[in-house]
Amino acid sequence: MQRLTPSQIISSYIIGLVIAVYIGHVATKQVVDIMWEYLNTKHPRSKKLERYHGQGEIVGLVERSLFFASLIANQPLFIGLWLTLKTVSQSPRWGRDLGNIQGRAVFQPFLAGTGLSLLFALGGYAITYVLIDQNPNSYLIVFGILLALLFIWSSSKYVAQEAIVTLKKEKEINKKRRRKSKK
Repeated sequence: MQRLTPSQIISSYIIGLVIAVYIGHVATKQVVDIMWEYLNTKHPRSKKLERYHGQGEIVGLVERSLFFASLIANQPLFIGLWLTLKTVSQSPRWGRDLGNIQGRAVFQPFLAGTGLSLLFALGGYAITYVLIDQNPNSYLIVFGILLALLFIWSSSKYVAQEAIVTLKKEKEINKKRRRKSKK
């Protein structure tokens, strides 16, 4: 096996970072946005359901970068510290209901986003490690990791979209029932 050149090593880190941070961002944002759309569809008149657009995405980018860096630096304990800090700061919001919205409903997009961030950071790290290791099966392993990430992302997105479709159908059925009962 040949030794990797410094540019090959740097390229391996860049590939892992791009997968962890940017591809992870696109995938996570899609799923979390659909989950928030579900909440807003379920509770259209609720003014208490507040989402600060852009801030969650920024936190997610920082989070995936920190997760990736802590794995590369062999300091996974930092991930636990970050998750603790993030969870403790948000927990009062999840513990109380916002009118007819349960606090748990607000927690779930947060949880899904954090879980997907961690998965993509782990995937980026694993791909970096495999590329640097020069395993003869490296490309098959990289392909397998990417396929697994694609499966997890597409499954999450599908389930979230189906929940919205089901909710809209239920609302339409209830609307028709109310019209019939008024007649």
